[in-house]
Amino acid sequence: MITVSALLSKVKALDLLRYMGKNSIVIYLSFFFPMAVSRTILLKLGIIEDAGLISLIVTCTATIAPMILFWLISKLGYGQFLFKRPAWAYIAEMPRAKSPAPSPT
Repeated sequence: MITVSALLSKVKALDLLRYMGKNSIVIYLSFFFPMAVSRTILLKLGIIEDAGLISLIVTCTATIAPMILFWLISKLGYGQFLFKRPAWAYIAEMPRAKSPAPSPT
């Protein structure tokens, strides 16, 4: 599994999966609501009888909707508190961006 994953990481066509893996906390924290809504709507409508197809649609909705929400939040700049840990919740010192080393003058 690890070898296949390492080989697939080099494939350019899988950049979307790489991005989703990098931001998997977004999906983990916000998949429930789209999943519940899509499942309820599909079952109430009764258009699709196949449980496998319903499961596929619900799973796709539950993973794509959080990524759309994350994209909207990053573009609007409001709501980042939903996916970003507050400063008071860090046990160790909050990680900082690496600054470039000063150049000798």
